[in-house]
Amino acid sequence: MAAALLSYSDDLAASTARFLETLRGHFNERLTAPAAPVVSSCERPPLSRPEAQAELRERFVFRDFTWEGRPATDYKADASLPFDGVSRHELIGPAGEQAAFDLRYFEVAPGGYTSLERHLHIHAIIAIRGEGVLVSNGRRHPLRRFDIAYVPPLQPHQLRNESGEPFGFFCIVDRQRDRPQSVGNEG
Repeated sequence: MAAALLSYSDDLAASTARFLETLRGHFNERLTAPAAPVVSSCERPPLSRPEAQAELRERFVFRDFTWEGRPATDYKADASLPFDGVSRHELIGPAGEQAAFDLRYFEVAPGGYTSLERHLHIHAIIAIRGEGVLVSNGRRHPLRRFDIAYVPPLQPHQLRNESGEPFGFFCIVDRQRDRPQSVGNEG
């Protein structure tokens, strides 16, 4: 993608701004740019602390939907976009792995749901535990183990667990990505 952006000019920031303006014109709406610049994994300096270097491993042992060295964390740091019963594991990306994507595992408790939001970046979702529902652009799509879903840019989306068992899924997103934008209530 960087090569395509550089086709506008040699200045990546200026090319990205021009690309966003083209998107704004195409979608005829205001898009929110990230508040602060995001550093891609390719631009990150190597980790220097010995304990941080230990985080860069090639393998994480899986046990009952947890990964050694990658503990579950809160789904979001704040509740500005409503959600309930969601945890996340940052699997590839948080320790500076040199990849253009981040791989996360989310688990939604029975009755829980992710925030209803949209982004400029895409999501690739792979259901691996239980059953859930992807609410996307006003439509409901059931997801079962090993089902794959694609959420295109600016598509309102939410994942819900309407079953009595945990619903878990991998989510793959661009390393450089924008912040979520609220879209209200789709249900």
